[in-house]
Amino acid sequence: MILLAPTLAESQVSPCDATAQPPTTSVTYYVSTGGDDDNDGQTEQTPWRTLEYAEANATAPGARIALKRGDVFEKATALGIHHGGTPGAPIVWDGDFWGTGDKATIRSSSDREAPEKAVVNIIGASHIVFQNIVVDGNGTNAFGIVIGGTDSYYSQGGYQDSETDIIVQNNSILNCGDENDDYVIAVLIQPWNTDMSNIIFRDNVVDTTSNHGVTAYVGRAIHGATPSMLHNVQMTRNTVTNFGINGDGRATGMSFSQSVIDGIIECNTITQGPESVDGPGIALAGNEDGTPQNAIIRYNDIRMGDKPAMVVQNGYAPSATIYGNLVYQEAALGNAAIWIQIAPGVGYTDGEVTAQLDFLHNTIVVDQGNTFMDDSSTPGVTVFRNNLVVNKGSAMYGDSC
Repeated sequence: MILLAPTLAESQVSPCDATAQPPTTSVTYYVSTGGDDDNDGQTEQTPWRTLEYAEANATAPGARIALKRGDVFEKATALGIHHGGTPGAPIVWDGDFWGTGDKATIRSSSDREAPEKAVVNIIGASHIVFQNIVVDGNGTNAFGIVIGGTDSYYSQGGYQDSETDIIVQNNSILNCGDENDDYVIAVLIQPWNTDMSNIIFRDNVVDTTSNHGVTAYVGRAIHGATPSMLHNVQMTRNTVTNFGINGDGRATGMSFSQSVIDGIIECNTITQGPESVDGPGIALAGNEDGTPQNAIIRYNDIRMGDKPAMVVQNGYAPSATIYGNLVYQEAALGNAAIWIQIAPGVGYTDGEVTAQLDFLHNTIVVDQGNTFMDDSSTPGVTVFRNNLVVNKGSAMYGDSC
């Protein structure tokens, strides 16, 4: 039986219209570039100076670590967030609580190598809110925000271990890498040793990165990871643009790869942007270590130039419901606005499991080229129903499906 996606009337509240509730905190610690780590950090007049000192000392559940507005924390090393709170009492990092001017900025001051590869690495800790902060890669080869990730690669002493209940919201993640850097991601969510769960990335701006904008990419055995699962990751109401600026073929605006279970990509605005030279807007990808299962991709506004709005890659066996999206692609020549790709020797099956991809109630518009292309060779992979398809191209460059 095919289950149709719920209408807004049935679900009552659109996630696109919801607003995040501010977390509850019990004590505030102040941090400023003009402070002193010998202060007590408990008033605006006696702030601490360094982010590392605050991370090591503001460890009580419910603590707010308040970075002063207008301050720019220049760093050549990663901010490793290794302390978390408890259920209902997260540790909150906030760059918009006190002071004047723009939100506080954490800025990379130089190119990075392991174990300092990220600007911010949340790892080995749970129950954390990271909000209202500008994370500026400054054109260096630094990843912006990494949740989990390879041990002692993105921050010194970081060890990935069952992270859960982490919220990253209302931030700007900018300028991660440049057109010459080999591989840099703005936001990476990655189990490496153990399962992770309940990761929310919402209401953020991601602009300009060498490769992926935001990706949930579960670590692979061939890279040294213990293949694990990422449960309940949500990417909601974000704006992502100018990804894939190095053009090396490894880029997406947003993506789920390997064993991302019950993930949601919703209400995002994703544009190719004038600096993008490679990568689809949204991608699902699997391999022998796992495939995304039960993904929901809904209510996104995806505007692309010559790259696909959405692809399903590698030909393994994901399952997803894609509904209510607005898709536009200027030139879908040699690809398609929505493209189910094939890989040699892979037929969208995993043992007795066959991929199930339901495309329902989407609006798909292209100026020229292909609107929807299904290259899978396995019967029954896709359901394409109740979509509005508009193709403005000529007969040669105007295939609807």
